[in-house]
Amino acid sequence: MVMLSIVFSLAVLVGVTAFVSSRARRTSSVSKREATRSEVLFIVCARRWQSRLLRGVGILFVVIGCLLALVAFVPSGTSSAQGAVIPGAIIAIVGIFFLWLARGLAHLRLEVTPNSIWVFGWTDQPREIRVIDISRLGELASSNYGGVVAQFEHGRSFNANRLMLGYPQLIDYFQTHRPDLEVPESSRPL
Repeated sequence: MVMLSIVFSLAVLVGVTAFVSSRARRTSSVSKREATRSEVLFIVCARRWQSRLLRGVGILFVVIGCLLALVAFVPSGTSSAQGAVIPGAIIAIVGIFFLWLARGLAHLRLEVTPNSIWVFGWTDQPREIRVIDISRLGELASSNYGGVVAQFEHGRSFNANRLMLGYPQLIDYFQTHRPDLEVPESSRPL
């Protein structure tokens, strides 16, 4: 039974990854977002459906969690209904976490200018990274879809995965503006 569960989980993981990758290959890879800086050549950002999916799941969890907690406060003859407060609160907190992830994913982007890349993180203020300061490009191993990690001499600067809009333009940008940086083979666009 355990082996069957593991095989099923792996099959779902591979199936979802293959489905999303095939859809990403067939759709436009150019972002239509508005830039916040002048002279922006292109923007690298997550696809809108990703943050919408997280937001929808978050709202669903918050509603279910609140309903479970509400059940505990409605007078009933069973004592088991009172035990729904803790699971309801946990589910609502998980929903709030999903909402926070959706907000962060919608904010996350790279705005690429001729000489620098503006990195907008999950919640923090944007920071400018000069393209000349990037010392090497590595592969993004933490994503099922792969990607690229731009690194300074001492540490990581930013990353982008191959599913993001504008990713092919980012790789072309590195190849034209910094041909001395080798793009890993697994980081090539989908």
